Amino acid sequence: MKKWLACLSILSLNSLVASDLNALGHRNEFIGVIYYIPFHVETYVPVTPETIEATAHQKVVLYRESELLNRLKDELTDNQIPGRFDDRTVRLKVRLKRRVFLVDSDGGVKAEGGEYKINPDTIEDLVRKLTQQDKLN
Repeated sequence: MKKWLACLSILSLNSLVASDLNALGHRNEFIGVIYYIPFHVETYVPVTPETIEATAHQKVVLYRESELLNRLKDELTDNQIPGRFDDRTVRLKVRLKRRVFLVDSDGGVKAEGGEYKINPDTIEDLVRKLTQQDKLN
C-alpha cells in the first residue's frame, strides 16, 4: 500500500510540474532562453558557441513576452554595423524559438543574417534587467 501511495504521489507531482499552467491558471508559452556570462569577465578557457550553455553564469528561461525582451530583440536585429564575431569569447546566447543569436565580449554578433556588431553595453544592461525580472517572477 505504501508503495502504491508513493507511486501515486510521484505521478501527481510529475503532472503538476509538467503542467504548462502558471500559478494564476494562465497558459505559459516557451519563448526562449538566455545563457549569459558578463561581458567583462575574462575566462581561462575559450567560451565557444558549443560551450556557452554549460559555462554560463546565468540562465534565464523566457515564458512570456515583455517590453525588456522586445527591446533585446530590437537591439539584436536593428542598427547592425558590419563587424566580426569571435567564436572564442562568447558571452551571450539568446535562443528565441527558431532563432539563435550569439554575442561575443566585444559586441560581435553571429545570427542567421551573418556577422555584425552591436553595442555590448546596451545588450548587457538589457540582459541584466531581464535576469532581475526573472528573479522577481
